[in-house]
This record gives sequence, structure tokens and C-alpha cells, in this order.
Amino acid sequence: MRMQYGALIVFLGALSACRTTSSSSASGGFKGTIERSDAIHARIVGLLEKKYPTSKGTVWSIGTMNLAPDWIIQSPENLWGLRDNELATQYDCDVKDARCDKTFLRYACAQDSDCTTPSTHCGDMDAAVARPGDVPPKMCLAPADNLLNRFYRAMLPAESELDIASLSIPTGRFYKATINALTLISQKEKVPKVRLFFSGADAGNLNPLRTPTKILSQIYDDIRDKLYALGVPGLVIDRLHMNLGYLSNKKIDIRDLFTDFGSFVSWNHAKIIAADGRYALVGGHNMWDNDYLRPNHIFDISMEYSGQAAVGARDFLNKLWSIDKIEFASLPANAGRFPNFYREPTEADKGTIKSIGIGRLGVYGENPSDDALSELIRSAQESVLIDQQDLYNQKKVDLSLTFVMDAIIDVAARNVKVQIIQSNKFPVNGYGNVSPKDTYAGILDKAVKTFVKEGADKHRAEMRACANITYVPFRFSSSMPDWGPKRGTIGTHAKFVMVDEAAFYIGSHNLYRANLQEYGNIIADPTAAKQLKAAYWDKIWAQSAHEIIPCPYRS
Repeated sequence: MRMQYGALIVFLGALSACRTTSSSSASGGFKGTIERSDAIHARIVGLLEKKYPTSKGTVWSIGTMNLAPDWIIQSPENLWGLRDNELATQYDCDVKDARCDKTFLRYACAQDSDCTTPSTHCGDMDAAVARPGDVPPKMCLAPADNLLNRFYRAMLPAESELDIASLSIPTGRFYKATINALTLISQKEKVPKVRLFFSGADAGNLNPLRTPTKILSQIYDDIRDKLYALGVPGLVIDRLHMNLGYLSNKKIDIRDLFTDFGSFVSWNHAKIIAADGRYALVGGHNMWDNDYLRPNHIFDISMEYSGQAAVGARDFLNKLWSIDKIEFASLPANAGRFPNFYREPTEADKGTIKSIGIGRLGVYGENPSDDALSELIRSAQESVLIDQQDLYNQKKVDLSLTFVMDAIIDVAARNVKVQIIQSNKFPVNGYGNVSPKDTYAGILDKAVKTFVKEGADKHRAEMRACANITYVPFRFSSSMPDWGPKRGTIGTHAKFVMVDEAAFYIGSHNLYRANLQEYGNIIADPTAAKQLKAAYWDKIWAQSAHEIIPCPYRS
């Protein structure tokens, strides 16, 4: 038997205290150093303190974090470089088969040889556990199934307060994993308060009739039924107190996508799990079964961390919960809205890695994340690496172009090398709406016009833009431009920016214009940047670079 806690929580360990003084880039020889990281950190903090002093500690914050060896959460995993005949077209098992787990639709196994579906392996399905002390069953896990375990495990450390925030309610197996986590938490000696925060029905993916009260009642019923199936006394669930909130300013008006982005629909887009102001999972992943757990996966990246920086994620959610426009429900029904979550940090909560938590409130307040991301790019001296779903919002028009356009042009004018990887057009469920080629043309056009306005002749302006801005469509395998016949194009939902291999951003904030609530972290540390680059960027670049889009001015 294994202990349920500690064994399942993968982010309790700290990143080695050793911080390298340099790292080499396979794509250009750029170097990240402690001095470079510290300078970028100080520059962004200085900007935020000057421009957003009153939202420090709520919408943005300074902190330190620790990173366990597996702090990077990327999905799907282990598909890099595979060919079409090495990929599965179906992962779900046949429910008529006795080996098929009816909840998670994966075959039971004892060893890898039991898993005959391509790209699967035999591993623990931690997310299937709903009772403390139970051993996770072994199942044939697909390349993205670790997401279920990571999101599930991130909820378990909570002792006094647990936040779960996303665009909308978890779906499918993500929902089942969440119910199992909450069921297990309800049986702990000390049961935390739980806040669930979503955008509501306006974000699509939800039936508009599913009000916060109805959703929370369904969650309560499912936890109660799970406890009953486990033979746990029914009164246990009454120890679990929950708030569920929706925040969205209005219904979608498609005209807003192409006109005034200041009035554009504003809803929560931040993806955060935060426990006790000590542990956090933050990034780009939506907890949506159909997009992330099927064979034509959407690629994405998030991160787990512990330490003082987790307070920033929690306090950002405190700020969102303070907005009076929230629709919410509570259990018990008469409990009302919880006071702000607050746990006094201890000396043990301090970390070794500098970070800046950056959020935005959309129409409900200040948006420091916009300026922080622009300043991160402007701080570059050698390289900018970007992986994004889109740099236009929905349609190629000036009003929808990336809000970091001026920053990209600024660094390109200084001969900083900007490399951009973008999702392909129209992958499954719309994670990319403007083609990389069209986006590249739009960015080059802006850059050339700016360089000419600043005094360069047109030919030199074109050559500078071509030399310093490189654009590539996202690939996980150099042999596969798409998922294969009738399976669609390849999509990435990542929000990744790295500068000089010294600082980087992971979070929910897309670089195109949109007036949503967002949250992420800018981490200034060369060791962490080196790890992330090797584990993520270098793999994408190795598979995608053969399809670099030709600069039209060179033809």
C-alpha cells in the first residue's frame, strides 16, 4: 500500500538550488545568465510598480517559487517525431470488454505489453482514486492522460482552501477526476473550503440553463453518490463547503470580434488550481475531454509550482471573487460568498526562483498582464521565442492583431531574432483561425512600414524584417503536416514566450487582443528557462523548422 498524500503530489520537491551561469541554444547560440534574468525581472517589476501601483498584490504580484523536476506540464507527451502509422486513431476501450474501465475508458493492465494501442503505456490512473489510502488502478494511458493525474493531484494538498478556476466546468473524464478529488478531500480530517470559478454559459461548452445553483447541486449529488458507492457515511459530504461562481459581462455579439475590442465580451479565461497559498497549477489547459484526451489532441502547456508565488494566484482569484457582477451559488445554500481566502505565508513557503504573477481583469479593472508581456519582449537583447494559438483574434484585421506588435517590431529593429511558432488554421474545435502564412505577412507588413517610417529605405526595411522575424507552422512530427485523412489540422493552444533563454511566460493570456480575465507567471531564471527550452521549444522547433515560411520579400 502507498500513502495517498505525498506519493501523489509531484510538485512538493524543489528545483536544485544550483543556478547555471550560462546555457547554449541549439537554435542560435543565445545565452541565458543570472544577470540577464535579474535585469529582465527588475525591468518588468519597475514598469508594473510605476504604472499599476494600486493593483500590486491583487492583479499582479512578486514572489518566489520552487519547481519540482517535472514542473512542466505539456500535452500530449511522447509524440515528437512519430509517423502516422505509429499513432492511434482511437484510445477509448470497448465498454463491453471486461478489461475496460467504464469511467476513464482505458484498458486495465499489469505491464506495458498489455497495451497494444499505439502510443499507450501501462501506468497508474491516480485520478480514479476517491478514498484516502486506495491504490491507483493501472490502465493503458494515452499520451495526454497524465493531464488527468496532474490536475487531480494538484487539488489534494489543500487543507484550508482550494481554488479551481477555468474557462468552464470540466467535461468528461476531467469532470470525473475532479469529482474524485473533491470526494477524497471531503474525507480528510481537515476539510478545506472550495471555490469553483468559471465564465459560465457564455463561453460556449455549457448549456445556458445550467445556472451556478444547478451546477453546484449536480457536483454535490455526484460527490454524495460516490461516497455512497464507497460505503462512506452520507453525512461526510456536509463537511465540504463550496462556492461556485460565473463571471461574464454579456452574451457574445459576433460584431465585437471585428470592431471595438474595448467592449469585447469579457469573461474568465484564467486556468488556476491553488491550494492553501502554497501550491499552484497555472497555464493554458482547459479541462475539456474532447479537445485534450482524443487522438487528434490539442497541444498545450501549463506548469506546477510551490512556494510564495502561489499566494499571487490565490490573491488574483480573491480579486475576481470580489467583483459584484458574479453569479454564484453556495453549499450549504445559506452559507453565502466566502470571505477572501487567506493563509499567512511561512518561512518554508519561500522559494529560490524569482517570478512575477501577472493578471488582467478585462472590463472589470486594470490589465497589467498586457504591459508585462510587451515589456518581456522589449527586454530582449538576443532572442524571442513565441509559441501561440494565434496572433490575430478570429480574423485578419488590424483591430484583432496582437497587442505585442510594437514590441516585436522594436526588438526586430535592434536585430533581435524573433522566432514564432503558430497553430495551423482550423484545427479541432477552433484553436487557430488565421493561417500562419497570413499572420506572418501581416506582421512583416507592419514591421516594414515602421522601419520605413523611421528612415530606412524600403529594400533595407524588407531585408531587416526577413532576417529578424521567422515564422513556422506548428508540427509535432516533420513527416506530418496534419493528423491524417479526415482528422484535421494540428493545433496548439500554448501561451509561451521566452526571452534570451533567461525569462519566460506560461499562463492563459493569448497574445492576440481580447478583453478577458487572464493569469500567468513570468519566471526569471536561466536554469528553469533551459529546462523548458529543452523539454518543449527545442522539440517543436526540430519538427517544425523544415517548414519555415519563406519571407515574401526575398522572392
